[in-house]
Amino acid sequence: MLRPAPACPGARYADLPEGHADLRLLANMNISPETVNALSEKGIDIVRVSQILPVTSSDREILDLARQENRVVVTQDLDFSVSFR
Repeated sequence: MLRPAPACPGARYADLPEGHADLRLLANMNISPETVNALSEKGIDIVRVSQILPVTSSDREILDLARQENRVVVTQDLDFSVSFR
């Protein structure tokens, strides 16, 4: 499991377990590019929504993309899933 380091500048993530290469993430716009870059440097397959879709894309479009690409959406948007219930 990925264990976050202390929340401070220059913090690093703990070693990743074997098998993490199967994990594919799609970072929503509210996830920092620095976080995406740090995870990518650790070998995590992660892309930001803005690398693929327009920044004005709806939550539905983001979820559809994640399903098409077999990715898990990473977001800090507290109401992201509200519209899908």
